[in-house]
Amino acid sequence: MAVPFAARLARRPARAWTGAFALGLVPVAAATAVGEAWSRPAAYVLEERHGFWAYTARMPLGFWLFVDTDGWQGPLRIDETRYARALFAAEEAGAVRGPMGRAAFTARFIGGVKLTSLVASS
Repeated sequence: MAVPFAARLARRPARAWTGAFALGLVPVAAATAVGEAWSRPAAYVLEERHGFWAYTARMPLGFWLFVDTDGWQGPLRIDETRYARALFAAEEAGAVRGPMGRAAFTARFIGGVKLTSLVASS
């Protein structure tokens, strides 16, 4: 048995609770999907009219700057960091495709620099 509590989840009361929990997630997932579908075209309009590019950036913004730098970005452009250069190179080589590929790449990148990251953040 891979999950120690799997047998308990299969029992009658736990199965009902698990089903109720999953059913409770449906409206949240549906609202998120609708919001994403509605806002995707609006993001490009915001970028075009106001230069608001946060939702159309080619790489995730924020947390990885602390992994890739000492927390201070300085004169470095976002697309010039080690993370962005490696991500773009992997995408051009065809090694990274889609959001799950980007998530896996990010996890590998963080795993590869975690010691440097820990030293920089302390």
